[in-house]
Amino acid sequence: MIPDLMSNGTDPTTTPATNEAMEAFQKVFQEKAEYYHRSRSWLFRNVRRYKWLLSFLGLCSTIVLGLDLGEDNSILQKNIGLVIGAFITLFSIMLAYWNLEEYWMQTAVLTEQLAAFKARYEMKKSLGLTAAALQALMAELETILAQRQNYWKGAQEGGRDSKGTG
Repeated sequence: MIPDLMSNGTDPTTTPATNEAMEAFQKVFQEKAEYYHRSRSWLFRNVRRYKWLLSFLGLCSTIVLGLDLGEDNSILQKNIGLVIGAFITLFSIMLAYWNLEEYWMQTAVLTEQLAAFKARYEMKKSLGLTAAALQALMAELETILAQRQNYWKGAQEGGRDSKGTG
C-alpha cells in the first residue's frame, strides 16, 4: 500500500508526502472506488430484476388462477398456478437469503462515502499533503472500507445491522 513515511527520521507533520506515496495511495483508492461502483451497479440491476420477476410471476399467477377456463381445464389451471406460486416462493427465499437489497444499499452508502472522501483528498492534495496527512487519509480510507468487512463478519455470525457493524 503506502510506504511508511513516519520512520525516516524526519518530522512527518512538515515533510511533504512523496510522489511515490501519493501515487500508491491514489492507485489503491481508485481501484477500490471502481470496484465498489461496479458492484453497486451490478447489485442495483439484479435487485431490480428479481423484483420485476417476482411482480411478473405474481401477475401471471393472479391471471391464471382468475381465469374461468371451464371445468375441463380447471386442474391444469390450478397446476400452472401452483408451479408459478412455487417459483415465486423460491425467488422470494433466494432474495431474502442473499439479502441483495441490503447489500446493494450498503454498497451504495460505501460508494457515496468514497466519493466524499475523494473530494476531501483532492482538496487536501491541492493544499499540499504532508506525510502525516497522507497517513491520516490512509487510515480514514481503511476505516471506510472496514465497514464492508464488518458487514460480512456480522453476516457470518448470523446478525447484520444497517450500519454494517455486525
